[in-house]
Amino acid sequence: MTRKGPRARTGVVCLVPKTRHRIMLCDTVYRFRCDEAAIVPRLLEFALNSPSTLREIDELKSGISDSGISLNHGKIKSVSVKFTLNKAEQAEIVRILDARLDAADGLEAEIDAALSRAEALRQSILKKAFSGRLVPQDPTDEPAAALLARIRAERAKAPKAARKRKAPA
Repeated sequence: MTRKGPRARTGVVCLVPKTRHRIMLCDTVYRFRCDEAAIVPRLLEFALNSPSTLREIDELKSGISDSGISLNHGKIKSVSVKFTLNKAEQAEIVRILDARLDAADGLEAEIDAALSRAEALRQSILKKAFSGRLVPQDPTDEPAAALLARIRAERAKAPKAARKRKAPA
């Protein structure tokens, strides 16, 4: 668990399933050891990242500004996570949660791909519109170059006072 930093990143928990012997940790994290006889570690991770536990942890954070928040040892010890389920029931909950999170990740990837396709389609439509290929062209329409030349000529003929624009306020 991160123990200090910006508010949104303080109190974040992740499961590290395996570490090397005698690993060193930076001073901005707490390391918990899970009693695997009592709780499935992945379920403990889910519990500590649950909205209700995160709200409880958020109330324990202290600091002068949202960019400098900390959680001390005594406050973290007050957070309780209790399970009365047996290990098989815990494992089943983890299986269901993992399946639902995988499904959510899949939906997120589909949404991202759809947004990318929509942006590419938008660009394609704009390119066709500006190149005159979006709708059938009327052969009697004046070419753009001729229209621009006509507009320039009309502006050149207009009196100077009429051509001046007011400066934006």
